[in-house]
Amino acid sequence: MAAALVEDARQLCALRSPGKHASGLALLRTGLCSRGVRLLACQRLIHRWERPRPHGVHRLLPFVAAKVLVVMARRYVRIAGKSEFAPGMPLAPGVVFADGGHLVVGARAVGAGTFIGERTTVGMNLTEDQRPSIGRNVWIGSHCVVYGDITIGDGATILPRSVLTRSVPAGAVVEGNPARIRVEAGDHRDLRLQHFGFAAAAAAPEGPARAEPAAGAP
Repeated sequence: MAAALVEDARQLCALRSPGKHASGLALLRTGLCSRGVRLLACQRLIHRWERPRPHGVHRLLPFVAAKVLVVMARRYVRIAGKSEFAPGMPLAPGVVFADGGHLVVGARAVGAGTFIGERTTVGMNLTEDQRPSIGRNVWIGSHCVVYGDITIGDGATILPRSVLTRSVPAGAVVEGNPARIRVEAGDHRDLRLQHFGFAAAAAAPEGPARAEPAAGAP
């Protein structure tokens, strides 16, 4: 879990300061100051330690300690982050959540390099049959709603204020309510820069062939 959190902070540092090496102090400062990174830390903790009560008295104390941490993490997510996450949702290392919070995220999986903007819902009511799968290097803008048993391919971009209920191929750009494909594939880095406003968008891969993470920052 610690390695994944370091990668989350490293990803955010790279997006805020493209081309610069992030020192250990910079990673620590980013982790402490970014609400998005703290939300990711809480979700990773919940995902790892949310488990049934074990058998045996010798295992009870570690279980209780873990439960206390899980309860505290859930309170932070709901109260400070004004968000809700599915406990069983796995997150790949190097994910970015917007600092603005107000997130409802219940995807089956979230790939590395993914950015999720503020006030966005991914997975309606967190129910099992309405949970999408998110690939690598996927950008989901603010004020979006993404739900249904769908797949968002690697490198896809969901522009802000879109409502997506259908699967998206790798490298595509979608927009609107209901969301429609605007660009099938190819180099859409300019669109990312325009709609997300981050200089790091210029480093986005030109197509779905590359799997390197590239996401926006809160």
